[in-house]
Amino acid sequence: MASTKKTDRNNETIFLPGEKKDIIYRLTYLPIQLYLQWNSDRLSSGVVKQKKMPEPDEPAKNFAIITSHMNAICSENGIRYYAVLQPMNGIGNRTLTRSDNMLLKVVKNQKITQDMSRFDFFIRYYDAVRRIMSKSPFFIDSTNCFDNETVQVFSDTVHFSDKGQRIIAEALSDIILNGEDK
Repeated sequence: MASTKKTDRNNETIFLPGEKKDIIYRLTYLPIQLYLQWNSDRLSSGVVKQKKMPEPDEPAKNFAIITSHMNAICSENGIRYYAVLQPMNGIGNRTLTRSDNMLLKVVKNQKITQDMSRFDFFIRYYDAVRRIMSKSPFFIDSTNCFDNETVQVFSDTVHFSDKGQRIIAEALSDIILNGEDK
């Protein structure tokens, strides 16, 4: 028996698990490893050793390797795996709100190199992940799931409001519950 959708007393969609308990879904939100790679030389004193900022393709390739290994491990154990590229404020086709623009101003003004802002790096990183992972059957690009939203869905550049979390949960649950591959 597959999981089923129901509506609770507040008209919110909820999902009830079916009888199959041997299927586990692993969702990976990114770009976690970008920060891990860039901050790996952080000392306990909080001082970062000077090193060259990687090109966006480098952490994107690492992402592909890591998620491929995770998928292989999951597949060996009968587990369906999904690697999800999360939405980010300013990436996608959504018309930005005034609040979105105010939040983005900070990351657009943060220089990580002399010629590149943090936001520019993320745009290039997301493009690289999409290019590298485009044919992967377990990759889900959810960066456009807010494209039709006119209300505030971000609480900062990468974290979501309650409404944003609900939209993502429903979009991903439709894929998972239907057992769809890309």
